[in-house]
Amino acid sequence: KETWWGIIFGVLSSAFVALYAIFTKKLLPAVDNSVLRLSFLNNVNASLIFLPLILVKREDLEVLAFPGLTDPAFWTMMTVSGVMGFAIGYVQGWQVKVRAE
Repeated sequence: KETWWGIIFGVLSSAFVALYAIFTKKLLPAVDNSVLRLSFLNNVNASLIFLPLILVKREDLEVLAFPGLTDPAFWTMMTVSGVMGFAIGYVQGWQVKVRAE
């Protein structure tokens, strides 16, 4: 049973990566072919969409009781993760832009 879930999620993952490339290519002209601007807007939109989802799913508010929430090491790692995630999206955008030219 777990094998099928792995196959399904693997195929979905590939499909979403392909869709990301298609939509990136389609939307680059709307931001004057600026990969940085498109990456920034993607991250802003993701953040704005994420906030209502937190409120809808009330159990996630339990995270406020997490003892490490005030730990600087936790926030350092969260910041590094965010920067790396932004960098991955930025590089993917450049790959699409370069291949489209």
